[in-house]
Amino acid sequence: MAIKRIGIITSGGDAGGLNAVIKGVACVAHEIRRAGHQWRR
Repeated sequence: MAIKRIGIITSGGDAGGLNAVIKGVACVAHEIRRAGHQWRR
């Protein structure tokens, strides 16, 4: 079963560096998918 979505829970407020964290998560997920690894629940 392939992962199609990743949820990131935030407090809803504006926090410095939050965009960088979201970008980092997306980049790591892309690299893992490109390498052919699968995440488990």
